Amino acid sequence: PEVAGKVSVYRDGGWQSVPDHRGIIVYITSSGEAVTVSEPGDYPPGTTLLKPATDFDKWGGTAWVTDTAAAQKAAISEAETEKAARIA
Repeated sequence: PEVAGKVSVYRDGGWQSVPDHRGIIVYITSSGEAVTVSEPGDYPPGTTLLKPATDFDKWGGTAWVTDTAAAQKAAISEAETEKAARIA
């Protein structure tokens, strides 16, 4: 029988019902990169369903934490670049 969210796969000499998350977007905790699940089974290791809020988020073990120092440094660099462009 078919079960929502599951798929039957033939592994180790028999049929097994495993989670089917194919097509769902997950985020790699080491980089924040979005990837789409393409294989049946559990979510890939080192991923989360939680989307990082900013480009400066780092995985804190259970949630994304914004690296405010890196965000501030990038904002200052961007402002200095814009200032130089306006002066020129």
